[in-house]
Amino acid sequence: MIPDFKRLIGGAELKLVLNTGRSIDQGRTRHDKFTEEYKNATASAFFNKKDMEEANLVEGVVVSLSTYGGKVSIIAKESKYVDEGVVFVPLGPYANALIPMETKDGSPFYKSLDVSIVRSMEKPTDWEELFK
Repeated sequence: MIPDFKRLIGGAELKLVLNTGRSIDQGRTRHDKFTEEYKNATASAFFNKKDMEEANLVEGVVVSLSTYGGKVSIIAKESKYVDEGVVFVPLGPYANALIPMETKDGSPFYKSLDVSIVRSMEKPTDWEELFK
């Protein structure tokens, strides 16, 4: 699925596929979860370069991600490791806020989750709010 990212510019809702998982920075800092370094390692959504160009997004813009599990506002970043039509969020509080409580065979839905994305004028979701 390759979305029409040009709709994102006007604030229209965009449907993508969310994948979560370990990143190098997240994995390296995961034992110190209340540090600024860990927060920075987990507080981004990574997009394919082509998708960002088509959407006229630049690194640092805030996007709102919503699944049937939850919603967060997060910083958009570019990654050459993310496929078109996919958004990647490193495991951590931001990703956890998007993952539904229900499971399949006891395992949460960390991959291939439908997600809606809109460009946001809000600040990123407050770190402390994610723990409430």
